[in-house]
Order: sequence, then C-alpha cells, then structure tokens
Amino acid sequence: MPKLLPDKLTETNIVGIRTLSPGHPVFKLIWNGGETGNMNFTVKWETVKPETLEVVYGLMRDVARGTRARVLSTGEVGAIYKLAQKSDTAVVEDEAAKYIKSTVIPHKGDSTWVLMHFKDGLTELDKVCKDADAKKAFLILSSLKEREKDKDKDNLSRLGKILAVDMFTHNTDRFTIKPSTFELIEEDKRVAKRKGKPAPPPRGIENLGNVFFVDKGDGRFRIKGLDPFMVSAEMAHLDQTVQGVKEEGPGWWSGILLQDEKRMKQIAQMTCDSLNHELGTAAGKAFDEKLVKKLKLDDDDVKTVFEAMKVARDQIKACCRMRVAQAGGRQKPSQGLLSRMEALEWK
Repeated sequence: MPKLLPDKLTETNIVGIRTLSPGHPVFKLIWNGGETGNMNFTVKWETVKPETLEVVYGLMRDVARGTRARVLSTGEVGAIYKLAQKSDTAVVEDEAAKYIKSTVIPHKGDSTWVLMHFKDGLTELDKVCKDADAKKAFLILSSLKEREKDKDKDNLSRLGKILAVDMFTHNTDRFTIKPSTFELIEEDKRVAKRKGKPAPPPRGIENLGNVFFVDKGDGRFRIKGLDPFMVSAEMAHLDQTVQGVKEEGPGWWSGILLQDEKRMKQIAQMTCDSLNHELGTAAGKAFDEKLVKKLKLDDDDVKTVFEAMKVARDQIKACCRMRVAQAGGRQKPSQGLLSRMEALEWK
C-alpha cells in the first residue's frame, strides 16, 4: 500500500468506480498510478462542510492511526461527476453511477468528498457475530491482548485512542459514550438483581458494524478507527458551537467527558466488557470455555485502555492547538473548533 494518497484525481487516471456498500455513498476507486500500476482507494461522500471532515479524519489518523485521508478538491469532485454522468459501466459501475446521479449530484453544492486508503482484509465485528465465526472471534480476542513493541500497534492502546477521538468528534455510533446509556445500564442491573435474574448483557457497543479489525494474514487482527464521523449527529459538525453543557440534552457534546476521568474509566470498562461478551460468545461456539475465558480482557487491560485514552486526550489537544495556530498554511479554524477547546479549557 502506498504511503501517500494520489496528489490529484482526473478523469483520465480514474480507471473505475465501484459500489462498496449498496445504498450508501462509499465507493471503491481504482486509480492508475502510472509506473506503479492500478491502485485501490476508497471515496466517501458526506453532506458536511470540508473543515469537519479534515479535522475528524485527521485526528483519527494522527492520534489513533486511522486511515490516511484527504478532502477532494472541486476539480477532483467534478471528474467523478462527469464520469458518473457518462454512465460508462466500463469505468463507473452502473449501480455507482445511478447512486451518484440520483443522490449525490443534487447535493453538489453542500457536500464533501473524502479520499482514503482502501483496506484489504477488513473485518466487521457485526459480521463475525452474525456468522458466529468462532475461529475469527477467537483470533481477534487473542490479538486484543497481545502486546506490541511499538505501542502505536498495540490493540488496547489503539482502542483507547479510538475511544478518545470518538468522544471529541461526537461519534456516538460506535462505542457507548452517552451518559444516558450509562444510567440505563445501571437500572438494568438493579432490576435484574431485584428480580433474581442474571445480569443483562453489557451495552458498551452501540454499533457492531462500526467496529473494524484488519486481518494481517498471520492469525493476528488489528483494530482500526474507520468511519469517525456521524453525519446525523448535530454536535459532530464543526459549524456547531458548544457551550460546555455537562448534562446530556440539547447542546450536549460528548467531548466534554474528556474532563471526567471517572466517566472515561467507565467507558473503557464497558467497552472491554462488551468486546469480551460479543467475541467470547462467538468463540465459545467452537472453543473450550476455559480457554476463551483466559483470553478475555481483564482489569489490567481495562487500565491500559484508560491510560491510552488519557494519552490520546493530550494528543488531540496538541493537534487542535496546531490547527488554531494555522500551521502549514491552513485556513482559520471555525468557531466550532475554538468553542470545543474553550469548553475543555485548552486555550
């Protein structure tokens, strides 16, 4: 995989555009790299202003080793539009062309396209669980506990950093980071105890389909922070300012929890509990219960995730300060980003 993304996309070097997820604006783009031959990338379309995606994808990449991404220029987007309108199935798959023409083109003036690396061997936790893929669940669970010499490759450290970035970007569509859910969990436990029933399953994951692992091909899996932006969440958009509201409700922003280490520990615990439950249940279909239990994340692992969340918090602060300083000739930051820094007392 190339270290860098193509500097410029044009009609002549786009070899193909294929639908990755039917009905969703995410596509596989095949690019002719000249001497390097054809390469695969992913392009995704969102109805959001460019700064939001630049910050969100940038933070996930710089802090949690998410995929490299960049916002496409007006000219590059124009090339995609032109190819879709030609309906040349040799270049643009019919399904992709239909979706771009019927849904994307009408929003041309208020949308943003992102180009990112295409991930081979991508595995969704949702699919592992639905398929009851015991072997894959076993390997992912064992990979989570593995310690790496390079901490940036350590799964638990990455998990903690993904959690922290999701909190800052108000991505509530992956792990449980809403206080209202915390309270529901505690109430479920009290009801179960009062009725003499088993404790309910943990609820630390909001969307199994948004928890991704990359198959390294040698029996190891690495967690990956993809899809870091939730378009339907108002406070995920940087054109929205925050007021530092502490209680969940109108104007509440999940990033404020980065001030609350008690909540951060709770989030780390709930996330690990849910991974243990989901992966352990699937792995238990074929593997010995005692062996699976040994692989489950324990208190020390939860602590590792929490400590990584704190490290990530400092890294996010540094990245935001660089953006505010307009390093690298970037445009002036929005009031939305400035208000988030003020709410966290980072200025």
